[in-house]
Amino acid sequence: MNYSTRVLRDCLYKAFEEKQPFLVCKHPKSTTVHIYQSGFGQEIKSKIQLQTFDNRQQCVEFSASNHIILAAKELSKKCRASNAETFEEDFQQYKELFKKAQNFLNEGNQKVVISRKIEQTLGVDQCSLFRHLMNSFDNAFVYMLYHPLFDIWIGATPELLAKVRDSKLKTTALAGTTTAAEGQLPQWREKELLEQEIVQNELENQFKKHQISYHKEQTTNFKYGHLYHLKTDFLAEFESNQKAVEAVSILHPTSAVCGFPRHKARAFIEEHENYNRELYTGYIGITHGHSAFFYVNLRCMKIKDSEVSLFVGGGLNQSSILTEEFDETNQKAKALLDILNVS
Repeated sequence: MNYSTRVLRDCLYKAFEEKQPFLVCKHPKSTTVHIYQSGFGQEIKSKIQLQTFDNRQQCVEFSASNHIILAAKELSKKCRASNAETFEEDFQQYKELFKKAQNFLNEGNQKVVISRKIEQTLGVDQCSLFRHLMNSFDNAFVYMLYHPLFDIWIGATPELLAKVRDSKLKTTALAGTTTAAEGQLPQWREKELLEQEIVQNELENQFKKHQISYHKEQTTNFKYGHLYHLKTDFLAEFESNQKAVEAVSILHPTSAVCGFPRHKARAFIEEHENYNRELYTGYIGITHGHSAFFYVNLRCMKIKDSEVSLFVGGGLNQSSILTEEFDETNQKAKALLDILNVS
């Protein structure tokens, strides 16, 4: 076991033992891994924010008085992942939720995001799981989080909610999902294009509503593992860094994880999904000095003892087809399920 792996394990087990909040993460394309610990010193170096899907609940924060930086290459761990079976046993439950969502859309609503929770048994220790994810998803925010209020969460999310630096805020509309053969570009249908357009329009409406100056970039393809998404970046300017950080609250939850209109879609989800999303489709925020990063918590799992709850979902509009949407959730779950079955 090398030095970096030993440091990571020691920090994690100490956090569990003392029930102290802990976050280890790697930003997309980064060569470093950051460990944030609370309760180990007096000087506050960073602030971590944890927001659930329900933005009416108060954001949970903890101050990190210890900040350790490690080399990612010393932690990355290659693995032979076993092909996990797709989980079909909850198809009937998903089908019933899909029908209710179609009724919701037929009432004139544009989009709603429904999700599944897949239960699994943890077959690898948490540190190894985090290291496998780092190796598999270099262009994602890969993290492992512990907090006494939420237990352990691990994920590799492709979606940046906001990045703040020098009074500027960058946010992203990320929606639409498809696959493509190796070496070929994805072919987008009207359904995915409309889904992504709704997310773009909602962001623009929020900026205009709050009289925020912004610039929109061209839409591009974003590759995540074996999947592709449509991505559009926005850049907004503010009077101060603090104002930019405060503006993050008006973005969450976006229609990429909730639906549109937001308040109606959220009410539908709360009434008809048969579980509490908790941190899934919420966000993880890191404020350090004059920089802040906020990532939407997607492609993630909650770990309690040896039991794993994996969360996946997708956006529906009137063009959605039941079997295709269910298969999309299986595709999104596949990467994490494969790593849970590493050999």
